[in-house]
Amino acid sequence: MRGTRSRSNSATYSPIPDGGRKSMDQGRLAMGELDEVNPYYNPEKDHNGAHAPTKSLDDRVSLLRRATWHDWFPILSWIPDYNLAKLRGDGISGLSTGAMIIPQALAYSLLAGLPPTMGLYTGFWALLVYAALGQCGQLSIGPDAMTAILVRSFLAAFQTDEDMSGVDVIILANALAILVGIFLTILGFCRFGFIDNVLSKAVLRGFVTAVALIIMVEQLPPILAISVPRTVEKTYDKVWYIIEHLDETKLFNLLVGVLSVGFLLAVSYLKRFFWWMVYVPAIAILVVITMIFAYVAGLPNSSFPLLGHMGAHGFSLPHLPGIFSLTFHQISHLIDAAVVISIVGFVESVVVAKEYSAQHRYQVSSNRELIALGGANIVASFFRSYPTFGSLPRSGVANATGAKTPFSGIVTATVLGICIQFLIPVFEYMPRVTMAAIIFRASLLLIEEHEIIYMFQVRAWMDAGLMVLLFVLTFVLGIEKGIIIGLGISIFTVVKRTTLPRVNILGRTRRGKFRTTEEAAEAEFTEGVLMIRLDEHHLYYANIGQTKLLITHHVEHAVQELTD
Repeated sequence: MRGTRSRSNSATYSPIPDGGRKSMDQGRLAMGELDEVNPYYNPEKDHNGAHAPTKSLDDRVSLLRRATWHDWFPILSWIPDYNLAKLRGDGISGLSTGAMIIPQALAYSLLAGLPPTMGLYTGFWALLVYAALGQCGQLSIGPDAMTAILVRSFLAAFQTDEDMSGVDVIILANALAILVGIFLTILGFCRFGFIDNVLSKAVLRGFVTAVALIIMVEQLPPILAISVPRTVEKTYDKVWYIIEHLDETKLFNLLVGVLSVGFLLAVSYLKRFFWWMVYVPAIAILVVITMIFAYVAGLPNSSFPLLGHMGAHGFSLPHLPGIFSLTFHQISHLIDAAVVISIVGFVESVVVAKEYSAQHRYQVSSNRELIALGGANIVASFFRSYPTFGSLPRSGVANATGAKTPFSGIVTATVLGICIQFLIPVFEYMPRVTMAAIIFRASLLLIEEHEIIYMFQVRAWMDAGLMVLLFVLTFVLGIEKGIIIGLGISIFTVVKRTTLPRVNILGRTRRGKFRTTEEAAEAEFTEGVLMIRLDEHHLYYANIGQTKLLITHHVEHAVQELTD
């Protein structure tokens, strides 16, 4: 399908500009958009959406060479048609998400077990790069809870490894960022955008729900002001430890945490009834109020922990990512983690991108999104970052507040840049319980209860069983083992279904055509004749053996009927 531009003066965003349609189609084919529909599409013969086969491989190589700058940098497609209506929507949206991303970036960095400022640098550079390479105007790139907990899980596992235990976690996280970026970029150029369909929805939902619960458990100690020893690693062990030490809870800390979560939930609930509430920056308001209170009250850090000193502020020159300080053997340990983080992060991001692109009536290519996310991670890795992807809550806010193009991300990056340069010392008074409340609220958004209920309503017992299984395995065994099992189940399911041959027995209809009994109930089989139809589109090396066995079975059954 082709993306089209609105001819009116509306603020509808489309990545495809007017003019140069023929060259743009050739570039889109080379970049892997049109050939996802039909790999033999030839824009030389048809410019109105028809499909025709190319004559040789040389034609397709020639198309790749003719990819334009617009194909590699989608920003060149929408910048010429930018107007004040789009600027108004992007400006309001960018400011709204900017007020939201600053405290989230600080909080998610702590969730990942990293210095708070790393989240600010990660979000700033990733937003700028995605604005140039990305297609979705509503997708907000930057630190998110899912990626943060994955990074923390793998970093914790590395600390128990003899080869990795002495390496600084900042270097490891930074090395993960560039590995994730390289892996995503390679997948994009190899046109592996279809992997968002490989990971089962049920498996993904079970995993994400378990991760959300794990994140909430991780936020209970700072909310209750209970110190949990590092030796308590398993989630269920932490739950039991917290229950046993509830008498150590600091009531004032608990009160602030409960009120903070309650405030965020209340604002979210009111947004359903009052449209203008969408523009209320609840997180920013909460942070400002609690910081003022902490500063004025002057409570000791021992009774009311604050974020504290975060080091020097401002931008620094780019430097080589942490991967260049590691040995090849150490890098090999990071590859598995980078692959898992890449797949999970990409699937979550592209689902959001496709949802909002469909809502605003333009197309998003999974292959291009792979390259955009990969480029964002690669560039950000030169500025003290860790892996980053699209954020579901911030993307929802961006969409609701009127984002039209990726320029809204540039506005958000500008807000982040001002914070990095001038405001970092202010956030030293940010209470840790406030950060825990922000993360707790974000983890609740990961639980999509309507999808869970729907599986049971339609009696999709297989999907529901997979979801529950992955939920239990992830919660009990841990995040890294849970996602590996989930990926294995999804790949096994796909392989199993593709290896099942499609062999149909045909009969003659009254009109003399040959159809299966499912296609035409009146189809009659001819005595002494066995007519079999193979679905050649699903016939390949993996199911040839099963196809032979099934054909042999039908032949033997037909011969037995004749002899009886």
